[in-house]
Amino acid sequence: RKRGMMVGFRPDQVRVADGRRTVITSRVVVCVHTSALCPGGDYRALVNPDILAAA
Repeated sequence: RKRGMMVGFRPDQVRVADGRRTVITSRVVVCVHTSALCPGGDYRALVNPDILAAA
């Protein structure tokens, strides 16, 4: 397990779509990671459930 810092930035706006709806928010930090989030590649992003609940 590696430890260190993750690169992140605060964009002006982010759109998150879950197939049924699209949420637009400006209160996020986008972090970049060079490895896959899961071995099977099922996940491409981690999103706080509060962002989707705001829709």
